[in-house]
Amino acid sequence: DEVLDGLDVAAGARHWQAVLGGPAGGPVSRVLVLEREEGTAGEAGDRGVAGRRIVAGMAVTSEARPALGVLEEIVVAPGHWGHGGGRVLLRAATDALTRDGCVTAELRVLPANTRAVALYESEGWVAEGAPPDADGRVVYRRSLTG
Repeated sequence: DEVLDGLDVAAGARHWQAVLGGPAGGPVSRVLVLEREEGTAGEAGDRGVAGRRIVAGMAVTSEARPALGVLEEIVVAPGHWGHGGGRVLLRAATDALTRDGCVTAELRVLPANTRAVALYESEGWVAEGAPPDADGRVVYRRSLTG
């Protein structure tokens, strides 16, 4: 997939270290993980809890800005695309942000990632209309109040 091939692994690692290792008392951070029962021997994928395989994960960060929650990347293993895992995680993340008191959620996505864009739009996310950021991503927002 050319979208994945174009990602900078080192920059991604630095980003996740910052998200997961943020200072105590900072924004609320959580990582949601979708697992499934272990498949056949030799199947590719990262190991999760004994007997299960991680197929997708997403960090959810409730920003310090009042009532705005920010969703970081949804990652689904390519062999599991099209089976609803991304949608399950997206809904769980927005539910978590709503429980945190957020009224609006924001995420960024590369426009070339048409699979992700279609998912977000089908779940009520709307492109903000601003030019892409320095990484080429556009901002999508969604109200969490209705």
